[in-house]
Amino acid sequence: DGLTSSSPGWFIFEFNRESFIDSIKYRGYTGNTQFSSSNGSNSKLSYSLDGTNFEYLCNLPTFSSSNSTVKFKKVKAKFVKVENTGYVGFGYLQF
Repeated sequence: DGLTSSSPGWFIFEFNRESFIDSIKYRGYTGNTQFSSSNGSNSKLSYSLDGTNFEYLCNLPTFSSSNSTVKFKKVKAKFVKVENTGYVGFGYLQF
């Protein structure tokens, strides 16, 4: 199983409460033939406290069939947005 989007694609994740985050661990989705594990490479990661005003955090350089981890400055967030001009597919995701 995994999370997939259309093109352009995005996800907005809402935490139960404001939380400090400083990394994301992820793997590309490979659950069907329409998605390759690289869908979502170079996605833009943004964060927000209100779900409306997002601030850029970093790009996710590579999606693959292996787990990848990207570390970034520690920020307080209630929402995290992942967006891409193409398809996005996650087989695994952890903040």
